[in-house]
Amino acid sequence: MEIRPDMVVSLSQVDDAFHFRGTGPDGQSVEVDVSEDGVPGAGVSPLQLLPLALGACSGVDVVSILKKGRQPLDGLQIEVSAERDGGKPISRITAMHVHFDISGDVAPAKAERAVRLSLSTYCTVAALLSATVRISASFGLGTDRFDVEDVMVSQDASQA
Repeated sequence: MEIRPDMVVSLSQVDDAFHFRGTGPDGQSVEVDVSEDGVPGAGVSPLQLLPLALGACSGVDVVSILKKGRQPLDGLQIEVSAERDGGKPISRITAMHVHFDISGDVAPAKAERAVRLSLSTYCTVAALLSATVRISASFGLGTDRFDVEDVMVSQDASQA
């Protein structure tokens, strides 16, 4: 099958085991590896790249939306939890929860809007995963935690 690529990435084997270096179109790299015999690998596993990609993609959106809304954002930490359907030969991710820990004097309504817009409209990774993975979200402001209800990719966004 021939495609007209919009992006090309490459991977090179680094050692004689399972360690690869992935390189993006502009030369940035990421270490990818799997644990062997209980010994951690030299990079993140291929499956761990999926929640990392969701967190990074939505994080960029949340920062952008809050900055455009002139919210005083001091920092953002993101944790993505993934649930797998264990007990199968190929254990796939069935659900992910993205938690945004927001630092700064950001209005809760603005933070919720940013998280919702990111995961339902702007984040390409969320749109791609939404066909097979349930995605939920929450955010924290100081000591307060807020759940973001009904984070679903809109049909318009997924078909764009």
